[in-house]
Amino acid sequence: MRRLLDPGIRLIAFFELLKGTFVAIGALGLLTMLHKDVGNILNEAVLRLRVDPDNRYLHMLIMRLSGATPRQLEAVSAGSFSTRRCATWKGSA
Repeated sequence: MRRLLDPGIRLIAFFELLKGTFVAIGALGLLTMLHKDVGNILNEAVLRLRVDPDNRYLHMLIMRLSGATPRQLEAVSAGSFSTRRCATWKGSA
């Protein structure tokens, strides 16, 4: 006889799946920014999303990523993938 999973467990599993998907999308997004002007791409994204461009934290993020080299973007992207992979292994144990 098959037991049904508790709704709380299903909610946690769905949340983890959603979190992993967002991290993967973010990591792939960083890879698409290689050899491009990251500052312009982020400014366009801010305008499209209609986020306050004068936000202090958003401004700090844009300034930090604007000076990033392609090697640094690759490292952050790889770190994002490996962090999610480790979290997946931890959950399956």
